[in-house]
Amino acid sequence: MPRGPREVQSSPIMGDARADSADVERRRSPDPVVEVYKRDVDIALIREQLRRTADERAQHMISALRLVETLGAARRGGSR
Repeated sequence: MPRGPREVQSSPIMGDARADSADVERRRSPDPVVEVYKRDVDIALIREQLRRTADERAQHMISALRLVETLGAARRGGSR
């Protein structure tokens, strides 16, 4: 039995699919808090990391962690 056009359903994950124009405009306008944080983000560093493979990024992170551990041990007076 034909039911006619399907109605757009609301989803708890996606929210209401029938957003009005004010809601759409609100999502397009920049969030002032995000804009403050964005001015302190170095895009060049993000791009540099994204050029690396996942393994290279993991190795870089491990190297940085070892440096932090070494500096912490030196600060406490011990050595590794």
